[in-house]
Amino acid sequence: MWRDSGTAVGNLLKLFVVCAVAGVLVAALLVPAGAVATAAVSGTNSFLDTNPGTLKLNSPAQATTVLASDGSTIARFYEQDRQAV
Repeated sequence: MWRDSGTAVGNLLKLFVVCAVAGVLVAALLVPAGAVATAAVSGTNSFLDTNPGTLKLNSPAQATTVLASDGSTIARFYEQDRQAV
């Protein structure tokens, strides 16, 4: 039950054409996903470029006192121990 070589070559050629068309269709379906991903990365990159790289925290001018629930002092934070006069 062997078929002649002309039919087998024809069928193989049809298979290659169908695979090529399927590959083009799959690639065409993935192009919008790639465009959306590119837009998202570009938007995120431009957003992060506008924000400052580091936060500049100034020390408090006066001492900061951290109190417990009963009113006792837990800690005091200061660069220079200044007090309002």
